[in-house]
Amino acid sequence: MPGSKISLGILAALAFLAVTPKGQSQTFLQPNTGTTGNWNTAALWSPGIPTSGTSTALTFNVLGGNANSYTFTNDIGAFTANSLSFNHFGSGILTLALGANALTLDGTSPFFSLNGAGSSVISGAGGVVLNTNTSVLGSGNGSLNISSVISG
Repeated sequence: MPGSKISLGILAALAFLAVTPKGQSQTFLQPNTGTTGNWNTAALWSPGIPTSGTSTALTFNVLGGNANSYTFTNDIGAFTANSLSFNHFGSGILTLALGANALTLDGTSPFFSLNGAGSSVISGAGGVVLNTNTSVLGSGNGSLNISSVISG
């Protein structure tokens, strides 16, 4: 039957799509406020050490009433993310220290999100690479100072 060949073809295509892995967004939270540390330390992240990718979302949290400054050092290497969120409600400085490692924002509609009144800094010789138009958004009145070279 001609109709059954088409139906079998459609069924085979649907079965292939059902078992093909899809890219998933990964969100990593640095929940241990009061902790300065390296990106390659699993205990500082939930669910674990972040993996570089165009759907990776990194979130850095500092609770309100906290006057301490924190430095999170990228000791993983060159890293790509889709977004970086700074939920900084403290009065100290939150620093992302890149060292010689480039931080690239890429993927679908990449962005920096600033929430809270705290000041955040991205520093290091590796620089920040914006592979496509990148937004800065959020609900806070804090600041983000990128003291690294910006390219892209």
